[in-house]
Amino acid sequence: MSWEIQFRKTEAQLDIKLASFLNPQSFANVDHIENDINLLLDELTVIIDGAEQTISSSPSFALQHKLARHRDVLSDYYSQFKRAKEKTRATKNRVDLLGSVRNDIEAYRNKSYSNEQTLNKENDKLKSSHNLADQAIKIAMDTQESLRFQRSLYKGINKRFLELGQKFPMLNSLIGRIKNRKKRDSLIMGTVVGFCIILILYYSG
Repeated sequence: MSWEIQFRKTEAQLDIKLASFLNPQSFANVDHIENDINLLLDELTVIIDGAEQTISSSPSFALQHKLARHRDVLSDYYSQFKRAKEKTRATKNRVDLLGSVRNDIEAYRNKSYSNEQTLNKENDKLKSSHNLADQAIKIAMDTQESLRFQRSLYKGINKRFLELGQKFPMLNSLIGRIKNRKKRDSLIMGTVVGFCIILILYYSG
């Protein structure tokens, strides 16, 4: 196989590699393609150098001109490859930068969404605590109103019993027992209400 056929064959492979290098499917294999191009350029250089040594003693102007033209082509390939590397690296840097910006934006969005969820949960928890506190206050107020009603009722009953006790002395002992029972009921009622309020406040926290 003549040096010129070898040059054309290697040149065709180089054209394919340069096209892939300029428009890579993925930047992950750019370094591999770049190494292949360097090997092909070295191979073309070896072919030209070998041909130059072979025809250096030949007086044929046509061969000298053909060799010079192929060396110009090789030089042009080196220039193309240099520009392709600059373009590919600039594109890769731009893609990496855009990817980094996208990742930062996505991380910020995820963080904002997480913070929003946390705030919503805290807000719901606060609302629930307020509702439970309102319920506890309502229970306490209803209980207080009930105790006031019972106190008023007991006062009326006591007054009536006192009047009867004055008329019937044996009723005094019965009145005393009723007073003790009223105190005990009030104490039990207060204890139950206080315990309920403590439970509500504990579980709302």
